[in-house]
Amino acid sequence: WAPGDEQAVMDALRAVLEDPSVPKVCHNAAYEMFVLRWAHNIRLRGLVGDTMFAVHEAWPELEKALEVAASILTRQPYWKYQR
Repeated sequence: WAPGDEQAVMDALRAVLEDPSVPKVCHNAAYEMFVLRWAHNIRLRGLVGDTMFAVHEAWPELEKALEVAASILTRQPYWKYQR
């Protein structure tokens, strides 16, 4: 892609991620917020949920991994074995 394309994508991503009127759900939001802020100077706003905490509250005995949460909260099977 052209040299300016990456900047255009990052500008559009920043506009959405920093807009508090756009609701966002993360898995392990503390990590996501840290990386976005540290690596890209993007402040995540509008966070309404964290699936890692939701799964931990409902099933504290299970792992907190994304693939575990996805297998419980969606109709998708566990997929990481395909790596």
